[in-house]
Amino acid sequence: MPEAGLLTGEGWECPQYLPAADGSGRGALIVAAWDDHDGPRSVLALVGEEHDNVLHPAAPQLLDHGADFYAPALLPAPGGRWLLWGWSWEAREQEWSDADGWAGLLILPREVTLTEDGRTHQRLAEELLALRGERILHAAGLASNSEPVDLGTVGRSFDLTARLDVTGRAGLRLVTSPDNSEYLDIRLDADAGELVVNRDRASLDPRARGGTYKIPCPGGGPVDLRIVVDHSIAEIFLATGEALTVRFYPVGEQGFSPKFDRPWRLEARAATGARLDCTVDAWDLQPLQIKQAAAAAPGRKGRVS
Repeated sequence: MPEAGLLTGEGWECPQYLPAADGSGRGALIVAAWDDHDGPRSVLALVGEEHDNVLHPAAPQLLDHGADFYAPALLPAPGGRWLLWGWSWEAREQEWSDADGWAGLLILPREVTLTEDGRTHQRLAEELLALRGERILHAAGLASNSEPVDLGTVGRSFDLTARLDVTGRAGLRLVTSPDNSEYLDIRLDADAGELVVNRDRASLDPRARGGTYKIPCPGGGPVDLRIVVDHSIAEIFLATGEALTVRFYPVGEQGFSPKFDRPWRLEARAATGARLDCTVDAWDLQPLQIKQAAAAAPGRKGRVS
């Protein structure tokens, strides 16, 4: 079932069903698609209406526009919400991850809903606001004609919101090496109507994968983003409900390791003839702490809070 070249693959893994919150009979089948030639491909949503317990979907749509999101899992949450988790694999050679002794991680939980026009809408679960620590950045900048604007520094784990008003091609650059040679680009192309994430220069180590990934992003006004970065992963959300997950492995001068905490820099950048007016806020991302309740009395169940 193609849509602009999108295929459902030869097999499905981790099928999940998302009902509409309004009880209208609409729903979405969310699947991880794979084929024999390429292996795991992407996560798709088939949104449609139920008739006689059969879902009649429209064309499939990408649930995540990046290369590093797979194996979705839905869980019900308080308030009638549905939260989605997924698996993010490594985007580097196995030799590297074997040497580090770990591979893969769970993405942050997302609240997923269905829109009236037949799309999935994603945003980070509201509970994640509790992981915000100190606000480390509050900046505004105006970039034009290839002259970068330094917005400030961030750590290696942060939660960022940005409003970008773009003419032409412009956006944000996360610079992760002192000599500016290593960076992750997140830019808007107002003419093409896309948000573009480029990781070709996001690691000086050739064992890391590159690539460019795009989210449809209609123009006509400012664009609101939320970006959560945690060492080797960036999860990017548009206010329109689109999402993109990408792994990247900054090494700078010291190598990719959580023990090094030299700050990274955030820049506003615009191509020649373009213009970017932006406002950015960022908070430290605090570790999740799970507190185990005291042992329950005999005959009573314990509780984790």
